[in-house]
Amino acid sequence: MIEAIICKNCGGSSFIRKQGRLICSYCATQYKEEDAPRRSRKNIWLAIGALVFTTFVIVWFLVSYGINNSGRKSTTSQNQKLFQSDSSLKKNRNQYARENIDKIKGWSLEKYNNIQRAEQIVSAESKYPIYQNGMHFSDLERSIGYSPDSLKESRVPGNKIEGIATWSTGSSLKDGEVTISISYDKETGQILRKDLMGNIYDKE
Repeated sequence: MIEAIICKNCGGSSFIRKQGRLICSYCATQYKEEDAPRRSRKNIWLAIGALVFTTFVIVWFLVSYGINNSGRKSTTSQNQKLFQSDSSLKKNRNQYARENIDKIKGWSLEKYNNIQRAEQIVSAESKYPIYQNGMHFSDLERSIGYSPDSLKESRVPGNKIEGIATWSTGSSLKDGEVTISISYDKETGQILRKDLMGNIYDKE
């Protein structure tokens, strides 16, 4: 049997040599041996090209998937580091503020913690919230011993006018700044919110 040629009629590739002729084993078509339709080199090169192309596509897909997956892991890792960095920075700022609150004249951490914020009551009979049981701003101001460094007014829609008082270390500290912000109801004088904030300067 010879498998180097193909039959033009049926595409068979199995032949029998008999009396100087080649006979297709499937359809019995006869060929002179010198006229036998040999397998085309073009077909062979097409098959090789298809195999190479398929291999290239598979390799490209695997490489691209690896790069994308690595990129996702890298982005996730970076986001986690940024989140941890932000959380650490916030924690450091809060700690710095608590440790240096006494650098603001008249203030201490105990005095700040003892500020009682008002309870807010919403009533259908009143257009604005009603406040009760809050420390009065005038009492706080007396205990501090002097007026705030900054005093502003603000009105949030649906609320009464609020006063916002701020005390700060200013530029007296070399490595940062501590600020205390107190919001209070202008009508009753009751304290609504308190904030202790720290800012640490970047080290060059």
